[in-house]
Amino acid sequence: MKNIILTGFLCLFVACQSVKIRQFTLTCDVTLEPGPGSQTRVWILVPQNTPIQKISNLKIESDVSVELKSDDKYGNRYLYAQIDKALPVSTHT
Repeated sequence: MKNIILTGFLCLFVACQSVKIRQFTLTCDVTLEPGPGSQTRVWILVPQNTPIQKISNLKIESDVSVELKSDDKYGNRYLYAQIDKALPVSTHT
């Protein structure tokens, strides 16, 4: 079983008569279960900065190697992980 955890702070700015700021902690926890394949690939969207939200303190914890990538067409960010061998299946006797 492999884990990938993405944590960050999301600040939303609401444009009204006065600027209001709200802060959130966003956690995305992905657990990969064993499967029959010889390779596992995972794409996880990463929140991005926009005129109305700012992402800060992005922290990535993972049991596997991950890459932070960006989509060429729209600029969306995502984490990409590739595991080149089958995840071990636990056997209980």
